[in-house]
Amino acid sequence: MKFKKTIFVAGMLMSLMFLAAGKIITFDISGLESEKLEEREKTAETILKNQKEVIKQLIDFAAKKVEPLRSESLKAVEYPWRDNKHLSILLLGDLRASEAVPVLVENIEYENTKIIDVWGHLDKSERYPAVEALIKIGMPSVEPVIEKMARYDKECVARYNCVFIIERILGTHLAKEKLKIVIEQTKDPAVRKNLEAVLPLLKTEKEKFQEELEKRKAAKKVTDPNDPNKPETKL
Repeated sequence: MKFKKTIFVAGMLMSLMFLAAGKIITFDISGLESEKLEEREKTAETILKNQKEVIKQLIDFAAKKVEPLRSESLKAVEYPWRDNKHLSILLLGDLRASEAVPVLVENIEYENTKIIDVWGHLDKSERYPAVEALIKIGMPSVEPVIEKMARYDKECVARYNCVFIIERILGTHLAKEKLKIVIEQTKDPAVRKNLEAVLPLLKTEKEKFQEELEKRKAAKKVTDPNDPNKPETKL
């Protein structure tokens, strides 16, 4: 199992050959292809030793402030697509680097708008790299994400992204139960109010279906002139 983990880490480290701020991160892992077992094991150990240093440097890249680009055609703010910050965030998720969670949480709103497909649809985990990374890291992300969620007293991108993350990690039912526990335990009325406002956003597929059904019924009552329950219009 240890060797399999090493191979996985090696695959991630192979991606770390990019130039940023005059600095090149690169590793020679050709020893993994050696015919000698001793050399392969030595290379694997070197990779694992370097992993902590790699993660540290990736966190530094992920924490960088990236200036948005102004798009003349779209008249909107865009961030550079596939810059070192974006790649670092994605790699931290692939490496399941739980020590990167605080930086990733602070970058939940970091957005790339240049990958919208022709239909204008874009999944949160594609548009917001930190969202994807936190979901991959899993359980270590839950508490910090809830703490961030509790800061917001109104609808915003960050709050919706937080909801999306905990729902993907825990599932709708467990996410609701987790929030209820935090609400019960908190002594801060502002935190309690903010988290209570989030609960209605967490809906099971059954609840979403029922809500859509009610909307359609309501719309039909308004538009159907033959509805027997439609109130008479007084002249």
